[in-house]
Amino acid sequence: MRKVVYAVVGLLILVVIGAYSLLFTQMGNNILKPTVQKKVSKALGKSIEVKEFSLRPSTLKLVCYYGGNRLLDIHGGFSIFSSTMNLNYTVNIKNLSKFVGRNVIKGGLRTVGRIYGSFGDFTVDGTANVFGGSLNYRIRLTDKKPESLKLKASNIELDQLLVALGNPVYAYGKISANGELDNLNTANSKGEIVVNLDKGFTNPEVLKKEFNFENAKIPFNVVLNIKASGKLLHAVLTLNSNIAMFNVTNSDIDLKSKTLKGTFKLILPDLNKLYFMTKRHLRGKLVFNGDFFKGKGLIVNANSQNVAGGKLQINFKNGVVNANYTDGKLVRLLDMLEYPKVFDSKANLTMTYNLKTTKGEAHVKLINGHFLPNRMSFLINTLAGFDITRELYKLSTVDSKIDNMTIVSNLYMKSRLTQITSKDAYVNLRTNKIDATLNVMIAKKPLKVYIKGDLNKPKVKLDLKGYIKGKLNKGLKNIIKVPKSILHLF
Repeated sequence: MRKVVYAVVGLLILVVIGAYSLLFTQMGNNILKPTVQKKVSKALGKSIEVKEFSLRPSTLKLVCYYGGNRLLDIHGGFSIFSSTMNLNYTVNIKNLSKFVGRNVIKGGLRTVGRIYGSFGDFTVDGTANVFGGSLNYRIRLTDKKPESLKLKASNIELDQLLVALGNPVYAYGKISANGELDNLNTANSKGEIVVNLDKGFTNPEVLKKEFNFENAKIPFNVVLNIKASGKLLHAVLTLNSNIAMFNVTNSDIDLKSKTLKGTFKLILPDLNKLYFMTKRHLRGKLVFNGDFFKGKGLIVNANSQNVAGGKLQINFKNGVVNANYTDGKLVRLLDMLEYPKVFDSKANLTMTYNLKTTKGEAHVKLINGHFLPNRMSFLINTLAGFDITRELYKLSTVDSKIDNMTIVSNLYMKSRLTQITSKDAYVNLRTNKIDATLNVMIAKKPLKVYIKGDLNKPKVKLDLKGYIKGKLNKGLKNIIKVPKSILHLF
């Protein structure tokens, strides 16, 4: 029996010595190094080379390379017996896109810090110089899952962040953040993070190239407040600039489903300040209220209760805009757009526009309308002896095809004594030009009206052949221009 006990004890001693030699000697570490390299490569999803691996009863050293560059350096206290660690680390990534997805984020990252605690519950402290600024963070993990987060960032350069995310430099500014979140692994998460973007201004060169905006150097600032509550994050955002105020007043971020939803308010106090984008002068202001949902796609609903006396509803879904405008006052709408006031009526509009293809359709209904004194009505009255401003048009329609900044329309109008139609009337909003022919029937007698030139002050010509039937002087040609003697009236 004694021999058996001695044999078992001897065997145990040999196992312990063997395990110790395997775990805590350099020869044993060299044997384990390929296994460690395989584990690290699998964890990072890249082919990692372990240059140094040294495990002793109370210390650890690990040095890893990737693509010939030093990637990871860990050293410090590490005890398998007590399952505790107190390690210093340095991470130096030359190209982040190699680790977080191709073209998702570019540039490099260098961060240093400390990992301490038990193997299951530990804390990661660190500092990093990123995007021209500095970042301090502390992450607490329980059961190897994030439990709390504390961070402080300062002087992050917006332009460097945009480049890192693979975007053009749309704007410049400095970002700072400060916050703390707790209980992230439970249904009782709490905490707050505040992000500020100060001294921001848009990049006019990039906006010209990307969107054809003119002289669009716009100062702005942003404040984002994120609060954790249960399984959701609640966000409030305020953006102020000299052209708009935008507020997200109630939004929820669901980290589990990766969705975002909320409500917003957009105030445009002076539409004329949008000239860099619209390429035309506008009057008045607009206020929009709406909601949004971001999941796999983006859905935005917005409405304004007083757009030239009417209601405007807009739906945006995955790049397609649908607009519905009801009970508007056409003369007020023309005044807002600074177009000539040639017609007044109640106006309804439906429109679909695809932002990707820049194509769409619009359908307009003008109800109980009448012409206002203008070049066309003056010419018709002077040369045809008919006052078209007295006619009531119960329902007029305009059907349009939109292709980028050009609109091609068909018009139909009918009153008791007149009928007006137009086919393929052309308007170019970029050049502000119009080219349209109106076919007018007055008491069943035809005449043509040609409207051409600058959209704000077009040239108007009449063709009275078929209407006057020879009553005019033979020297009068088919096309009758506006007499210079009466131009001053307009």
